[in-house]
Amino acid sequence: MKCVKSTMKLSKTVINCWKYIKAFGLFKGICVYVKIRLPSKKTYVKIVIPLSKTPIFVRVNSSDRHAFDQVFMAQECKLPVECKPKLIIDGGANVGYASVYYANKYPDAMIVAVEPDMGNFSMLQLNSQPYDNIRTIIGGLWSKCCHLRIINPADSAWAFRVQAGTSADGIKAITIDDILQESGFEAIDILKLDIEGAEKDVFLNNYGSWLSKVKVIVVELHDYIVPGCSAALEAATSAYGFKRVQNGEKLVLYKDFL
Repeated sequence: MKCVKSTMKLSKTVINCWKYIKAFGLFKGICVYVKIRLPSKKTYVKIVIPLSKTPIFVRVNSSDRHAFDQVFMAQECKLPVECKPKLIIDGGANVGYASVYYANKYPDAMIVAVEPDMGNFSMLQLNSQPYDNIRTIIGGLWSKCCHLRIINPADSAWAFRVQAGTSADGIKAITIDDILQESGFEAIDILKLDIEGAEKDVFLNNYGSWLSKVKVIVVELHDYIVPGCSAALEAATSAYGFKRVQNGEKLVLYKDFL
C-alpha cells in the first residue's frame, strides 16, 4: 500500500510538472514548478515567465499558486476577440495577476484594480508596482456606497467574501459607476469580476447607469456560494446583445462591434 501511494504521488508530481513545462518550456517550466509547488520557508517567491515583462510574486503555501495557474497557465482572462481597450476594471483583483496579464497584453489601457483584503492588496501593490497604467484601490465592488466586511476571514486568500456592514468594518464599497466617472472614459472596455458572490449584488441593483457602457465582461460566477448569481447576470445583460463563451471558470460576455 505504501508503495502504491508513493507511485501515485510521483505520478501526480510528474503530471503537474508537465503542465508547467507545456506552458513555459522545459527549463522555465521546471523552475516555475519548483518555486510554486514545492514547500519553502520564504514568504513569497519571484517567478519569471514569458507572459510578463516583470517578475510575478507568489506567496508560498497559499492560494496564490491556484490564481497564478488560472491567469498565466490556463489564461482564463484571455478574450475570444481582438480589441484595443482603454479602460479595464479588475474587480476582485486578489494579488494582481489578472491586472498584470492585461497590462502586458494591453499596455495602452488604464487598469483599475479593486481588492478588499489588506493582505492581498499588499501583494497586488507589489505585483503592479512596475506598471504606471495600473491603479490600485483598497475596497470591494458593490452596488452602492457603503461599508463592507469580510465574512470568511479564515478561508483561502482568494476566496474572501464580503457583505454590507458598518463603518466599524472599515472596508469601503466601490461602485462601478464611480470608477467609470472618475476614470474620465466614456466606456468600460473590459470588466473582469471575480468577487466571490458579490456579482449578484452588482448585477441586481443600480446597474442601469453603467452596464450599457461595458463592451466585455469576464466573470467567475459563484452560485454555489450565493444562489442567484447567474440569474442576476442573465437578467441584467439579456437586453444588450452579448455573446457568451466559457473559458475555464470564467464566463466571457462580449459584443459584436469590438
